[in-house]
Amino acid sequence: MSRTVAEENAAFSYLEFGAIDPVAGSKTVWDFRTGETAYDWFMLARYANDLAAYQRLCSHLSDSDLDTLISEYDSMIHHPDDFSVNLGKLLALGIAGAGQPRPCFFEIGQTLFGCVDGMEFCKALLERLDISFPKIDLHQVQWTGLDISPLFNQLAPLLHPGHTITTFDDPGKLASRYDVFFAKGVTLLYAVRSVAALFDLLGRCQLSLFDYSLSLEEEQHVVIGTGKPVVYLALAPFLAACRASGKSLYLKRGNSRLDRTTGRVWLDAVYGAPELCRQFVEHDQRVRSAMRIGLLDLPGERLLDTVGNRNSGWMTVEMFLSEQGVKTP
Repeated sequence: MSRTVAEENAAFSYLEFGAIDPVAGSKTVWDFRTGETAYDWFMLARYANDLAAYQRLCSHLSDSDLDTLISEYDSMIHHPDDFSVNLGKLLALGIAGAGQPRPCFFEIGQTLFGCVDGMEFCKALLERLDISFPKIDLHQVQWTGLDISPLFNQLAPLLHPGHTITTFDDPGKLASRYDVFFAKGVTLLYAVRSVAALFDLLGRCQLSLFDYSLSLEEEQHVVIGTGKPVVYLALAPFLAACRASGKSLYLKRGNSRLDRTTGRVWLDAVYGAPELCRQFVEHDQRVRSAMRIGLLDLPGERLLDTVGNRNSGWMTVEMFLSEQGVKTP
């Protein structure tokens, strides 16, 4: 039986903390939080764990063998693809921020907590493996984050005193230009409600790394599991706006997919000026290939996120849709 809009909107996030006694068969709840507080408290703990883990990994990099480092990464970092994602951000900053005294990095959602430290670890590991990459001084980067959480916005600068970090919750405060934009997961769905708004955002940035879901036919207005309403924009006007921009859109070959059941396509993308996109794709493939050689015989699949061929290369959006049998105007 289908649910009404009101029933869909009744969904909410919660966080429960307590104890279970398996012998007595009892459960005690010491604290229970809902909504934004539940999200803030859980995500803050998760991001703080990643931040501390990356700092420990960096401190051990010079005196630990690579096998031990990879094992520590596997046990400490929450998302399996976190290193791989941060590697892409690092390369994008080195390319788009080249020659800029203060490169600008903009992210929706406060994963600024972990990405600064994660990118420092990427740099250090590439240097240990003697792999060349577009160099960037992360202490010179102007880090900017847009998030709806007052707690995250307050704490992100406090947790990185050696970096310039600005956070805000009002999209109206966006600057006219950033070197690199990043958004992953559902955050971009929350942030935009139209193709025009999406390309206004992307148009402010030299290179954009993001994943995004689009409806194959008409727009889909959906309330997702968190109880938040989102809009899955239609593919045709998205492609039209992309072509009109004169910029390039490349998709990660093994990590973009079509879901006929939902009528949606999920894109893991890089977008920007054709030459910058070309440089990014070239460096991304070269550095990952060099890392596979440098980590030969070591369990580096999780670092490079190669399970399921998710990082098997890049292709144009037109090639991807053609392979999937999707007709485009």
